Amino acid sequence: MNKSMRYRIFALLLVLIFFGALAIFKVSPIKAQSVSSIIINPGGSITGTTAIVQSGNIYTFIANITGNLEVQTSNIVINGSGYWLNGNGGVGFDLNDLNSYATVSVTNITIENLYVDNCAFGISSDGGSRNNFFDDEFSNCSSGAAIRLMDCSYNNISYCNFDNESQISMDYSANFNLVTECNLPPYGVLVWISGSETVDRNYWSDYLTKYSNATEVDHSGVGDQAYVYYSVQNISPDGTKTTITYQDNHPLMKPVAIPLMGSKPQTKISEFSSMLLIGPLLLSMLPIAMLLRHRKTSNLRK
Repeated sequence: MNKSMRYRIFALLLVLIFFGALAIFKVSPIKAQSVSSIIINPGGSITGTTAIVQSGNIYTFIANITGNLEVQTSNIVINGSGYWLNGNGGVGFDLNDLNSYATVSVTNITIENLYVDNCAFGISSDGGSRNNFFDDEFSNCSSGAAIRLMDCSYNNISYCNFDNESQISMDYSANFNLVTECNLPPYGVLVWISGSETVDRNYWSDYLTKYSNATEVDHSGVGDQAYVYYSVQNISPDGTKTTITYQDNHPLMKPVAIPLMGSKPQTKISEFSSMLLIGPLLLSMLPIAMLLRHRKTSNLRK
């Protein structure tokens, strides 16, 4: 083989290696950012992470995050963009200005389009109001409460999905909160020393087990039997016992389609997956090796 041919083959090898490496680089997603405490400060600035970007009052995830997020300012939207917040066993979102005295609950917060996982509480608010939790999914909440609303009013929870270890807790003077169009497990809503809550048009995973004779009303998707999700016994001063029941009057027969915008994996592509890209590159080099061997054999015969 002459020198010119060897240079050409060498250049071709370099080109193949370059484009193979480029392909591996481009398909690797943004690595999850591991942090302990993230704060959206009272003035709106962000500390503790670069995985959330701000545009006015909108805060957008650009990567999966492991940590706990303290929201200390009101009137903002947090858009998860289909990414994950792994709470690492702590509180995923704490909606309180912890630096004030006494602690001030923030209001008018929207948390949407987000997976919330591995938390004690997914979202916790003490006295907050007019917050919206929309298009979120909750899993692995060790306390049992995915959303904890204590003394909170006029909050809306809709199009959210809760696994069997996740629950909505509304207690201690919580009033006028709305839970609708959600997928809920048995005992998915707890109301304790609370007021008037609206829990309506939700899918309960044990509905047809609990009410085996329930049927759909006029093709509406709604069952004809109300779902009792919580009951408590009240004893009056004279000893009279009464049972207070809380129920969903229009339970859905089928799960709600949760419109999450995309689903971002919690971990980056494994080394094995990367090898799937390297494999074709190595195979593409095989014909070149065979060509070199053939030319070498031809030269020896000469």
